[in-house]
Amino acid sequence: MVAPRSGPPLGSAGGLVPWTIVLPRTQDIYVVLQDFEAFPSGVLFTLRARFRPGTFDPIPRPGQPSQLPGTPGGPHIAVTYPDGREGESVPASGRDLLEPGNVILRYFRGSGGGDEWWMRLWMSPLPPKGPLTWHLGWPEKGAPITSVEVEGAELIKAARQAEDLW
Repeated sequence: MVAPRSGPPLGSAGGLVPWTIVLPRTQDIYVVLQDFEAFPSGVLFTLRARFRPGTFDPIPRPGQPSQLPGTPGGPHIAVTYPDGREGESVPASGRDLLEPGNVILRYFRGSGGGDEWWMRLWMSPLPPKGPLTWHLGWPEKGAPITSVEVEGAELIKAARQAEDLW
């Protein structure tokens, strides 16, 4: 087993999985998970959000709460592995790295503003074969938490395509 990391391996390219997982849509937001890039140590993926112009600014101003996953007011992203282990998005504090075997699901980097926003998240380790269940929503924006199931073996297969570039 490859040790979990707090992000993708430097100098590597992961194998791609062409999933598009859509969060519950509301009249003001549309959010998807895409760009799944699998490595032996985990998966990098993108949360993309589009907002009805003029209804929401995801970039916090001084005194406003953050809108990152795992923070009050931010989108809810959690995952359940086929073996029952769970991970929920948390701010990049390092506390999720303390215990071996934990599922790490954390913000990696992002950008955006106005009516479009994206962020990369890191999930580690790779899940075992079997149903991988995503629990997604943005209750504060009217999108209830729902579950979507995909096959974890697809990530394992894609991780075999990862390569060291330098």
